[in-house]
Amino acid sequence: MDAIMMGLICGGVVLIVPLFALVKASGTAKDVDDLKQKVQRLQGRLNEMRDQFADAKPASPPLGQAERPPETKPKESEIKQAALAKPEPKHFTLPSDFKESRASRLAEKFEKAPAPKPASVPPPIIQSPKTVPIVEPAAKPSEPAKPEKVAATAQAGMPRLPKVDAQSIEMKLGTYWFVRIGVMLLLTGLGVLAYYNKNFFFELTPQAKVSVFYLLSAAMGGVGFWLQRNKENLKNYGQVLLAGGFAGVYFTTYAAHVIEPVKIIDNPTTALLLLFAWGGFMVWVADRLKSETIALFAIGASYYATYVPLIHSGGTDDVSHWVILFSNLVLAVAAVVFMLRNRWLKMPVLSLSASYGGFLLWRLSVVVEPSLTVVAVFAVSLWVVYTAAVFLSRSGAFSDRQRAMFLTANNAAMFALLTADVLNEENFWILPMVVGATLLGCALAAARWLEDQSLSRKSYLTQGLVLVTLGLMTMGMADSLKGPILAAESVVLLFMAIRRNNFIIQIGSLIVVAIAAVYALNDTRLGSEDFFLAGLFTGLIFLFNARLCHARIESAGESLLRPRVSYLTGLALVVGLFAYLSAPEVVPSGEWVATILLATTVLFTVSVYRLKLREFVLLGQAPGAIGLLFALSLAGKTSEFTWPLFCAFVLTLGQAHWWRWQRDRLIDCCPDGPLAKRLPMIIEAVLSGGFVLSLLV
Repeated sequence: MDAIMMGLICGGVVLIVPLFALVKASGTAKDVDDLKQKVQRLQGRLNEMRDQFADAKPASPPLGQAERPPETKPKESEIKQAALAKPEPKHFTLPSDFKESRASRLAEKFEKAPAPKPASVPPPIIQSPKTVPIVEPAAKPSEPAKPEKVAATAQAGMPRLPKVDAQSIEMKLGTYWFVRIGVMLLLTGLGVLAYYNKNFFFELTPQAKVSVFYLLSAAMGGVGFWLQRNKENLKNYGQVLLAGGFAGVYFTTYAAHVIEPVKIIDNPTTALLLLFAWGGFMVWVADRLKSETIALFAIGASYYATYVPLIHSGGTDDVSHWVILFSNLVLAVAAVVFMLRNRWLKMPVLSLSASYGGFLLWRLSVVVEPSLTVVAVFAVSLWVVYTAAVFLSRSGAFSDRQRAMFLTANNAAMFALLTADVLNEENFWILPMVVGATLLGCALAAARWLEDQSLSRKSYLTQGLVLVTLGLMTMGMADSLKGPILAAESVVLLFMAIRRNNFIIQIGSLIVVAIAAVYALNDTRLGSEDFFLAGLFTGLIFLFNARLCHARIESAGESLLRPRVSYLTGLALVVGLFAYLSAPEVVPSGEWVATILLATTVLFTVSVYRLKLREFVLLGQAPGAIGLLFALSLAGKTSEFTWPLFCAFVLTLGQAHWWRWQRDRLIDCCPDGPLAKRLPMIIEAVLSGGFVLSLLV
């Protein structure tokens, strides 16, 4: 009983709804035809009335008998009315026979009539004090009346016809939405009936079921082809039905190998060849008809019908995974061909979303995990197809922004599918390194073949560098090496950002610097092997980046501490000081810590003569301040003369004198302002106070 009820419900959904949509669409099309005929009849009546007014000609006396009316001086009110009058356009043209007859009559009259005497008094000249626009003179009695004005007057007096709303809700529902909903429901019903492993009203073999599915698809496609060829008002309706028939045949062929209740094709190679042949036929028909509707709906419905039943949710472990791979690949290639031949931009976007989304749906629903080879081949093959679309569509089909968005979505989908399978592997770093290197190669190819697509080139370059950075971060190397390697990569990124004037890569370089600093600090905290040398090397690379930003990016900065240079210099000092102070055993004795820190400050200070970099001088006073505190502590512990303490006193006193007599060196490097003039005095006072306190202690 339940099976019978289920059969009735499925049969009603599959058959009744499309029939209702067809009846509704036919009724709507008939109403539209009636409205068109009514509008044509009204237009014909208007044309007849216009012809009647054009044929009506007023009687006029013979040529030459009408006397010229005497010219009189117009009144001032008439001149104003003439100025305000709007000249009407002339559209009337005398027929050629009328012109010839008039010319002959004029010639005969001039032969018979004597020559007129010249006028003794010239006609008066009317002078207007104001500029009056040219007004069409009144028609002479000898000229025929112009019928345009009469026709215009008649039309103005007629009531205006109401406009027919061709975009009404009935029109949209009947000819656009209902047919699409009906076709999708029919494909849904085919999928459910194919997957449902029970007999409803009578027993059908798998061969009979497949034959019925083919027959229904062919009937729907045949009706659609006939409608789009013979019924102009139902052309769009017929195209959707034809596309639905194509999708039904594609799904039936796919189901004949994949779905067990209707499985009649056991050989995967045969199924793949049939799917490929039918996909090529769909491409050929849509290309011959130049119909984007057929192409879009056929490809989309084929994707939909393939994934509707969630056929791989169970009991399909023996299904060849290569069928799934090539089924999506055939549709992807078809979509790209449509875009390249006809510039249908919706096709690759639909295909990309359906291919990656459908495979993810299958990937989540399988019981047995597929091999990494299947996943890798599928993701890489789709990525190659859509990347080919990016490079081959060199015409105006893709704008730079659309191309960049499309390639970004393609790269992200491919990398996400592969990451889901290898994220927990020990050698995960290989994936981002390989993909990043491939994208960098695509950036070089884009620079060669897509010269006018700057955003696309930058997208490939940025994404490749990000993935390479991710690979370096996750590489299975000693922890003390990750910080220096990432710092070295930040130099490469910064050079590339400067050369290409790319702000995104520039920000990426600064982010990589921060990541490298975190790695270096963490290695120092954990006491990793060679953390001291790794920290110092990382700090030196940061200082090099700061010098590069000073020379090429922020050379014209007006602030006392420029953001990028200060950021890089500060991180370099933090990483270096933390590494040094965490390993005091690397120096001969702890008593020399203050001297070494003060000597570091001296190096930063005297660098102003060569580098003229104010951030190095100002921020470089931090090691000296820390060294001065160590010197005070050392002076309190020692009651006799020591060389480390003496060196610390000398360096402190020398620094104080430098800020006293050489402060102009810093002021020349700084922008004008009161703070730039006060800072040298403040630093001098701090050093002098520290020196005096050391002596007192």
